[in-house]
Amino acid sequence: MIYRRLFKRRGDGDPSPVGAAVAGGRDPALSRAFRRAQRDGLALAVWARVAVMAAVCLWLSLQFWRMEVLWTVGLCIVFAASGLLQWRLVFRHPERRWVLFAFAVVDVLIVTAATVVPNPLLETAPPWPLMLKLGSFVFFFLLVAITGLLTSPALTLWTGAWVALVWLAATEWIATTEGAFRLRDLENRPTFNSPEAYEIYTDLFFVDVVQSRQSAVAILIFAGIVAAIVARARGLVEREARAASQRTMLARYFSPNVVDEIARSGGTMSQARALDAAVLFVDVRGFTTIADRQSPEETIALLRDLHKLIADAVFAEQGTLDKFMGDGAMALFGAPKPASDDARSALRAARRLLAAVTDWNTARSEDGREPIGIGIGIHYGPIVTGNAGADRRLDFTAIGTTVNLADRLERLTRKIDTDLVVSEATCERIRETGGTAEIAELETLAPHAVKGLTQPVPIRILPRP
Repeated sequence: MIYRRLFKRRGDGDPSPVGAAVAGGRDPALSRAFRRAQRDGLALAVWARVAVMAAVCLWLSLQFWRMEVLWTVGLCIVFAASGLLQWRLVFRHPERRWVLFAFAVVDVLIVTAATVVPNPLLETAPPWPLMLKLGSFVFFFLLVAITGLLTSPALTLWTGAWVALVWLAATEWIATTEGAFRLRDLENRPTFNSPEAYEIYTDLFFVDVVQSRQSAVAILIFAGIVAAIVARARGLVEREARAASQRTMLARYFSPNVVDEIARSGGTMSQARALDAAVLFVDVRGFTTIADRQSPEETIALLRDLHKLIADAVFAEQGTLDKFMGDGAMALFGAPKPASDDARSALRAARRLLAAVTDWNTARSEDGREPIGIGIGIHYGPIVTGNAGADRRLDFTAIGTTVNLADRLERLTRKIDTDLVVSEATCERIRETGGTAEIAELETLAPHAVKGLTQPVPIRILPRP
């Protein structure tokens, strides 16, 4: 799987959000879904069985009503009752998978009785060997095919094996009935395609063991084919469901087009990779004070609203949401997929977020709630991406001086009293990629000292209205 290569599991596993989404193994939710599908398939098969048996009974009663028909009607009722009983047991006790296998044997025995046992209500019952020649074996193929609705390859193979076993056993037993004979019972065996052979093969009491064995082999092959089809269908469904789940999880961190690129490229994200990207930090001003004046429920609701605004702005510009950090967040533009306009995308995302927060504050003011102020810092430069953390807690992230500087610029918004601080390196990259107009309204300030760096950093800010 592509996603399994993207996020390689290590040690005992990776329980991080992304790692959990892409880890291999059987998904319990998917297993439960297959069990539900199996019950739905059983219900479909059972009620179809009941409907068909009811139609057969009605047709026989109206068209051929005689006392002898009671035998066929009785078998139909028993076959329908078998289906209803197993459906009831499986519905009440879904964990008892053996019920399906046990009733598969019961169904095979019922169909065998309907196929090879002469109607005892007939005045002149046909000889037992004749029952093997009436072509009723085709009903076993239908029985095996129906098990495919239960999405269980093992059950299909089990049913086919029992059909072959019971049919061969019935053939051998019928060969011992009065008047029956097999080819090997003859002292003088006729040559193939001779008049004598034709006479033997058309004899009502002749039991063709070879033909029965061929039928048994055919049903085994058919059961194997149906089981393979079911197994392949399950595999495809599992892979598609897992891929959809993984894409959904990845979409929490990456914009949809980046997710598509990850799926197509098959690249690895667990390995460290150096690249140039824009890093954006955003944080709420005075969040502790705001939280102290609110209930826990109101604080969580505020964070959810804010996180949604951040995610929408980042994803709208094809950015990667690296992480939420309480009342703030870190986003990347150019990781894992670099582009020439990553710096411009970061600036557009910042402006989009500021506009969204302005609208949000208008709605909050109308509801009597205090407005929220945010600060954003952006820097463009080299970063290193990869999975960081312990074996049992890995996260895709970025590290490096560029990340640290973007964080410092966001903190600088409080000191300068502005909403957005952009490094001159970011503006230079925007200018190189044709975005001169996008930075025209940014105000250039004198280089500011930043903690951790020896040289002051040239910056620009977005003046407030």
